[in-house]
Amino acid sequence: VQAGTHLYPYDNIVSFWVHEQEETPRITFETKSFLIPTVSLPLIGIDPNVVREFLYNFLQEKKYDVLLSEHISRALGF
Repeated sequence: VQAGTHLYPYDNIVSFWVHEQEETPRITFETKSFLIPTVSLPLIGIDPNVVREFLYNFLQEKKYDVLLSEHISRALGF
């Protein structure tokens, strides 16, 4: 998975979840990384269903609730 200049190899991602009910849809990845266990990316101008259908071929889909740290990060503009 590539987001901008960042590359997240499939073998480092455990699962994903698409948050469609938010103002801006987001996708969250659970990773194998100890330092960054989840990565959440906005889906601006991208159909969340297309993303889900594509990733479903490679990764497990698993529901995640939005973490407090994600709310704080978004409020700070990260």
